[in-house]
Amino acid sequence: MYYADRLVEFPLGVFAIAISTAALPTLSKQAAQKEMKNFHETLGHALRLTFFITIPSMAGLMILGKPIIQLFFQRGAFDSLSTLMTDQALFFYAVGLWAFSGTRVMVNAFYAVQDTRTPVKVAAVAMLANFLFSLLLMGPLRHGGLALALSLASSLQFFILLLALKRGMGLFDARPILISAGKCALASIVMAAILYVLQATWLRTPLDAGTGLAGRNLFLLILIGTVVYFLTAYGLRCREVSSVREILRPRRRRR
Repeated sequence: MYYADRLVEFPLGVFAIAISTAALPTLSKQAAQKEMKNFHETLGHALRLTFFITIPSMAGLMILGKPIIQLFFQRGAFDSLSTLMTDQALFFYAVGLWAFSGTRVMVNAFYAVQDTRTPVKVAAVAMLANFLFSLLLMGPLRHGGLALALSLASSLQFFILLLALKRGMGLFDARPILISAGKCALASIVMAAILYVLQATWLRTPLDAGTGLAGRNLFLLILIGTVVYFLTAYGLRCREVSSVREILRPRRRRR
């Protein structure tokens, strides 16, 4: 569970926390100036951009969990059985990656309006839900059940925060976020299907493969998956493609 958590923390830390941290000053300024329409637009854009990155990351971790774990950890006392057990935990942790990321953004939105009590109350509810889910799931799924319990509790936490935001501030339209997330999910499914076929055929990596072969195959799979996802998202007219392209554009050209 520890090693699986390390892998989940990578997209969470690099993208979700970065986006939520970057959005906080703008949200705080707009809240202080009572520009709630702009506040909602900024929050919606941050959530859409977060889901645009984390949903395919979630699918990638589910499909490519074994080769990733094999490349980074499988050596010495960390054998093939450890890889399989870690992959089970990683799969169920990845289920909640979108919720882990979305909650980070939502909590910062409450901080921006000087509301620190609501996130704490919701976190207490999520902690209780995590405890109950753990009791229910750790029997049939063992350590994977504990990982799934956290994912389910975090999903519940995100939806409660979303409802609290709509009730407390009003006018927040979640439909663009749901539409964007649906497009991201569809593009991720296409990407995952292609990666699954490639991993099982052309780029199949045995559990006892060397580091060189495992690294080459994993690099090709990630590269192909990234290209497929962005092309599919572009075909589905995801607006976040333009946002990512603007972020990646060289600074000099942006100026």
